[in-house]
Amino acid sequence: MITGAAYVSALAMWAGQAEESGPRVRELRTFIMGHFGPDLYRFAVAILAVSVVMGALLGLVARFLVACRDRMARRRVRSPYGLALESFCVVAALHTAWVAWAMARRPALYAKSFYIQGGLRRLVQIVVCDVLGPTGVTLIGFALLLVYLAGPRAQWSFWPGRLRRAIGVPGAACIAVLAGFLFGLSRPQPPELSFPASPAPASGQKPVNILLLAADSLRADRFNARTMPYMTQLAEHATVFEKAYVSVPRTFPSWTSWLTGRSPHHHGIVTMFPRWEDRAKDFDAAPSRFRRAGYRTMVVTDFVGDIFSRIDLGFSEVDAPAFDVVELLRESMTQRETPLLPLLHTRIGRRLLPIMHEVNPAADPELLVDEVLETIDRGPRDQPFFMTVFFGTSHFPYPAPAPFHKRFTSPDYRGPYKYSKPVELDLGAKENDEDIAQIRNLYDGAVASVDQAFARILEELRKRNLAERTIVVLLGDHGEQLFEFGRNHGHGDHLFGDKQTHVPLVIYDPRVNVGRRVSRIVRDVDLVPTLYELANLAQPPVSEPLDGRSLAPALTGGDLAPTLAYSETEIWFSEEVSPLSADGLRIPYPDVEQITEVDDLHHSEMVMRKEMMPTIVASKHRMARDERFKLVYMPTRKGARYMLFDTLADPEELHDVSAEHPEETARLGAELRAYILRDPNLTMRNGVAVPRDAVSSARPEVSGLAGTTFHAAVLPP
Repeated sequence: MITGAAYVSALAMWAGQAEESGPRVRELRTFIMGHFGPDLYRFAVAILAVSVVMGALLGLVARFLVACRDRMARRRVRSPYGLALESFCVVAALHTAWVAWAMARRPALYAKSFYIQGGLRRLVQIVVCDVLGPTGVTLIGFALLLVYLAGPRAQWSFWPGRLRRAIGVPGAACIAVLAGFLFGLSRPQPPELSFPASPAPASGQKPVNILLLAADSLRADRFNARTMPYMTQLAEHATVFEKAYVSVPRTFPSWTSWLTGRSPHHHGIVTMFPRWEDRAKDFDAAPSRFRRAGYRTMVVTDFVGDIFSRIDLGFSEVDAPAFDVVELLRESMTQRETPLLPLLHTRIGRRLLPIMHEVNPAADPELLVDEVLETIDRGPRDQPFFMTVFFGTSHFPYPAPAPFHKRFTSPDYRGPYKYSKPVELDLGAKENDEDIAQIRNLYDGAVASVDQAFARILEELRKRNLAERTIVVLLGDHGEQLFEFGRNHGHGDHLFGDKQTHVPLVIYDPRVNVGRRVSRIVRDVDLVPTLYELANLAQPPVSEPLDGRSLAPALTGGDLAPTLAYSETEIWFSEEVSPLSADGLRIPYPDVEQITEVDDLHHSEMVMRKEMMPTIVASKHRMARDERFKLVYMPTRKGARYMLFDTLADPEELHDVSAEHPEETARLGAELRAYILRDPNLTMRNGVAVPRDAVSSARPEVSGLAGTTFHAAVLPP
């Protein structure tokens, strides 16, 4: 045990020192340690403790294997040094095998330490992940274990008898069972979905459960049999809304709209870094109303759902990671600890170091499903629940587990995105066609892994006799741009094309159980009133109306009135947002590091600088669309610019047809300006949306970061 603890601890300390160097890095490190040193030192001690536990476990197993080998070889006397040396070698071998097996199952988690480093490390990961895979690593490891236990080759003929003497028949049986268990872990069985042939009987005695199954960055065009085969089975018994749009294609404001039924200007969350005063209020969200109606309200998520720990939407049980400066630093420290990842990336490991929930490449759909089922089983079976499950595997870096990481990718690809699209958006080189194809295929594999996780949850609900009274909603918080037509990668930067704002929306009500497709435009704000009607909950008072309308009639074949979808961009992370900056289509403001600050009064969270909020809000691009035309409004230094797209003739929105359709431009422009003016903080000046306070107090001599940027760049002459 001591040998194992010393070995793993030494590896962990060595890995923890693998940091970037340079004057700027040293300066940043000095600043961080000066402000957060005590927290990070305590976390370093926790990492050391985990390494000791992991090493002691390996040491215990190694000592048992050495003892078994000695008994089979009838070795009576051992030198202490020889025993320590052999134990050390066995510990090293066991640890190497564990890392290889974990790497084969979760390649994205190890890519930064192996593949990205190039050379021998790159070759090792390719062999482990692409040639052997989890099954190959398991079989080779078990074969090497048998070879070790058999001893020198001259004694192999005596191995069966010695094995029986060493561990007996029960021990041999245990080894066989262990081998089968490990082999089964490397070959997970896909779930089997089944749905009742007829609708479930309506029950006036038991309220229905509500289950929201969501995936980050889930595009509507990926809802198909290729990438989501299980959920397309669900769609055959559900209502599919083919034209569902979100108000803001970023997670924080989007989820606030999904769960409140209100637009961003109404609920006030308009960026991913809202200030404390914008969050510390009663949002009258759906979870709150369901909780008051006697429901358990729960949210379970991974790194993409840290918003739920930063805002109170009424969930009584929140299983979501934190998000603040200290957590980000802990996350960085954890990702460097490659020797510990095989243990940390397990259910036990996540309990030892909960920060693993925040590690992006560790977004594991199977582990998240386990947490979902644990949460469901903790509560009473007769109490209805309102549950949100939010998966992050489909968010970049798209860390799909095996075998999904290579389901759609080319085995010959050797570029920087072999196993993931790193969170670091710039690797120093522009993506070529092969890189782009690889990134898209990684995304598709990640979506497929989430699809299977969705299916497993539904299967487990059926086993628990909960399926017949659970309404299931499938959705995405926003879509994703994947380099289509030179529009780069990500979400929230622009509104060209529907890839970022168009998401799947599927509602399965077992009391209906009829497959339908609805082609009318629907919006994120429509979900909450729909759920209130389906669950027979009271709507908010007239004084605080929702911005959406119920979609419940569509579930039984009713028609929906035509409506418009509205959306707006979020903050820009960099001053250079191609193609917007190159074409003069954006109001420039500083990079994200300069427009945010640390809120020391509230858990060291990152928030928007208060003086920057007028600039951020006024610089947003906004759009309004019907079932054919889409109008995009863009404030620029020279005033407002509008582009109109015929989405039926030009679905990729490459051609501005505002000149050919002036009447549509005028109609949608009037609707869009009316929508913008619903924000009490905005007004229009010469066709540009600007904050009311800025108009009343604008002076040429205004100084300061926000004042200079805003008055010089946003206010038209």
